[in-house]
Amino acid sequence: GEEDTMVYLFEGPIAGQLEPSDALARVKSSNLTDWGIWDTQLAIDAGGDVNGDGVDDLLIAMKTASPDFDGYLGGIGYLLFSPYSHEIEIETQAGMVVDGENGPTHMGYAVSLGDADGDQFADAIFGATEGVQDRGYGYFFPGSGAVGIGQITTDAVSITLEGADVGSCAGYQAVLGKDINGDGYGDLLIGALYTDGDPDAPGLTHLVLGKVTTSLDLSQADGTFIGPVGTHWNSI
Repeated sequence: GEEDTMVYLFEGPIAGQLEPSDALARVKSSNLTDWGIWDTQLAIDAGGDVNGDGVDDLLIAMKTASPDFDGYLGGIGYLLFSPYSHEIEIETQAGMVVDGENGPTHMGYAVSLGDADGDQFADAIFGATEGVQDRGYGYFFPGSGAVGIGQITTDAVSITLEGADVGSCAGYQAVLGKDINGDGYGDLLIGALYTDGDPDAPGLTHLVLGKVTTSLDLSQADGTFIGPVGTHWNSI
C-alpha cells in the first residue's frame, strides 16, 4: 500500500528477471508517521549470523524515522533473525529494535554486520551522522547466541565510536568484519563527511582494527584516510 515501506528478500542463486512475487519474504513497516513515510531512506545488510544458527540475519535501518513518532529524526534499526516468514511486520517480528536518541541523530545512515570481536558471532554497527555537536557516531552491538535481544536505545550502548571533531558527521558509511591486517579479527571502516568539522574540507575514513571491545574516540583510530581537497570523499 502507499503507506507502507517495503523490503523484498530474494533467495539465491539469482538469475534473470525477478518480480516482487518471487521474493522469499516481504518485510514491511506500516507504523511510520508522516515524518518517516515519504522520506524514509533504508540502510540494509544481510552479511552475518548474529545468533549463531548458521543462517545470515537481516539488518535494516531507517535513518529518517522517529522512534517516538514525534518528528525528532533519531532513526530506528531492526535486526531480523532467520528463518523468515513470507510476510514480516518489522515492528513486531524483529529480534532487536534499536531506537536512536532524541533529536535528529539520523541513526541508521549506515549499517553493517561482521565479526569484529572474534567470537564467531556477527556483530552489528549503526552509523549516526549527527548527535551531540554533530560529531557523528558508530554504535556497536556484539552478537551472541541469544535469539531475542529486545528493544534498546543507543544511549544504553556499551561500545560507541565517536567522531573525531565537532561537526565531522562520522557514521556516514560503515563496513564491519573485513580482516584487513590478517590477525584473525574483523576490522571496522567508518566514514566521516568532514575533516576537522569544516564543511569545505575533504571527508575521511577511519580504520579501527579488531578486536573491538571498548568505546573509542575516532581521533585515536588505527588509521585515517583523508580524501582529495575539494571533495567530501569517504568511500569504503
